[in-house]
Amino acid sequence: MLAGVGGRTIAEAKNNLSLEEYRTFLAYREKYGTLAVQRRIEASKAVIASAIFNAQGGKTTPYDFTQWEKQPVYSGAEALRRLFGG
Repeated sequence: MLAGVGGRTIAEAKNNLSLEEYRTFLAYREKYGTLAVQRRIEASKAVIASAIFNAQGGKTTPYDFTQWEKQPVYSGAEALRRLFGG
């Protein structure tokens, strides 16, 4: 388990977590999203709702159907970097 985090307090985990492990975790969250099951379920339902709405002639994004997830706002350069990598 990462830095022996399992079964420990948050304070103990913070003391045992290295900077490299923290950066790895941030990269994972950036790529795959939150670990919270409720938010993943909300996101899945939003994708389905958006697809159904758009199939009926609507024009929405999944973010229109979420309570907690907000559509990220990127600068033009950041959007290109995310789209093409680098």
